[in-house]
Amino acid sequence: MQEPLSDASKEATESNTTPPDAKSSTALGVVEDGTETAAVQQTMTGFPLYAVLVGICVGSFLMSIDVFIISTAIPSIMSDFRDTSNIAWYPAAYSLTTCALIPLAGKLSSILPLRWVYQAFFAVFLVGSVVCGAATSSNMFIVGRAIAGVGASGVATGGLNVVLAVSSPATRAMNMGLVSSMFALGIILAPIIGGAFTERVTWRWCFYVNLPAGAVTLASMFFFFRPRAIHAEQSLRERLKHLDLVGCVLFVPACFMVLMAMQWGGVRYPWNSPTVIGLFVGGGCLVLVFIAWQWYMAEYALIPGSVVKRRAVAVGCVFAFCQLGGLAVMSYYLPEWFQAVQGASPLESGVRVFPSVISQIVGILIVGVLAVRARYYNPWFFVGSLLMCIAASLYTTFTTFDTPSSEWIGLQVLQGLGVGLTMQVTTLILQQDLEGSPLLPVGVSLGLFSQYLGATVSQVIAGSIFNTYLREALRDAGLSPTQIGLLLQAGTGHVRETAERYFPDFAVPVLDAYNHAITRVYFVPVATSAVAFVVALFLRWRPVETGDGKEKQLSDQSNAQEKGESVP
Repeated sequence: MQEPLSDASKEATESNTTPPDAKSSTALGVVEDGTETAAVQQTMTGFPLYAVLVGICVGSFLMSIDVFIISTAIPSIMSDFRDTSNIAWYPAAYSLTTCALIPLAGKLSSILPLRWVYQAFFAVFLVGSVVCGAATSSNMFIVGRAIAGVGASGVATGGLNVVLAVSSPATRAMNMGLVSSMFALGIILAPIIGGAFTERVTWRWCFYVNLPAGAVTLASMFFFFRPRAIHAEQSLRERLKHLDLVGCVLFVPACFMVLMAMQWGGVRYPWNSPTVIGLFVGGGCLVLVFIAWQWYMAEYALIPGSVVKRRAVAVGCVFAFCQLGGLAVMSYYLPEWFQAVQGASPLESGVRVFPSVISQIVGILIVGVLAVRARYYNPWFFVGSLLMCIAASLYTTFTTFDTPSSEWIGLQVLQGLGVGLTMQVTTLILQQDLEGSPLLPVGVSLGLFSQYLGATVSQVIAGSIFNTYLREALRDAGLSPTQIGLLLQAGTGHVRETAERYFPDFAVPVLDAYNHAITRVYFVPVATSAVAFVVALFLRWRPVETGDGKEKQLSDQSNAQEKGESVP
């Protein structure tokens, strides 16, 4: 006869056990847990599985490249619209809406059919891309970016939840690695793709390209991801009551105000300006009201307290914040260094970042193959963050003329391996902790929100450091305010050309100034990677479940022993 489990074992069992009748299903379905519709872990095999994975990978790549794809296209966009007053909104409109709406998208995925939620958000993303490509004015372009950001929030959360739903425990790490690799690959290649379209065709194809590629994703989801019908007692109206619309109304403007303050501070307005201070104060007040409302709503909240209080979720979100924050800075400023300091074209700089791309894929494959055999996810957190920290530290030693190609190639290999080893394990940790729970999509959305927030915050900090050190170095080199303004307006891709044309005597000091500013920026990923390493120490060691139940029993026993209880 089976002995009763201890309290700790019960908690672990409740958070990880999937209903027995759901394990034999072959598509995503739902069961009624008494209060709300809960997503059930099911698996797919064969061609339908591969088709769904291809569609999700394409979708993840498209929504990730839209984050940075306009960085090299902005000069051409400004030239077409003849408007520089709204330039700050070109990247911000997309990132702000994506980041602010990710929790809402995750909540929708937990109470509505995941198949239709994902396709609806992806359709919105494509509509936004069409508006951007066809824009005839700056305002129309910004509206299109905002619409695309709304869709991207659901593409990000829904894609990961679909992969978690259709993958078996043995293949979950590999499948998550594929999706994560496409997401990270998009971030790295986005400026290069944008530069190629801008140089060879037109900047509008930065957005039109989403249409044919996006059709692949929609077709794969429509024809191959076919969950069984939902037979739940609750009506659609009853489920929507769990959406927490009040929480959404509080969270979205709070997120917008704080992120706008960070985007504008030191760039459009001084940090001590009434506008920036007002945004911070207003956003902070709304955050406090939002927290109080979430406490009042309890399990029906937009972000339930039972999810946030879990150690794996808290540690995973902080790690995700630091990890993608460091990656965003490293991926953005290395091509900038190639173009500004070494005079490479956008396409040439794209070729030069391939060592990080290839090593990143290798790192993801390593985790995908060895994660189950190693039995624990924890080592990848430590090794990955350490490699990223080492690479970022050595990036700070780059010089204007004496850095050999072997050095930046080798450091990119370290960076890529570090990213690849950690990219998917954060989501896997959240899935492991919340498996079988209806709040799994909410947990995954929290991890994604942390990643986007980390990328936004780190980019703001890095941009402030870059501008401060660059202006100071250019002034110290003897350039006038007019000359400095001319360089900044030309952009990093035309630094050498501008300096050699208008003030050739200052060409070398200008390159030294840009090298100095960019290398100072890399202290940001040094810090984020170091914090990520320390945070990983607080992650509980739990065996990876492979589906045979043995690891599950070991996990229950380890949880109980941690609390000083016994499990027979």
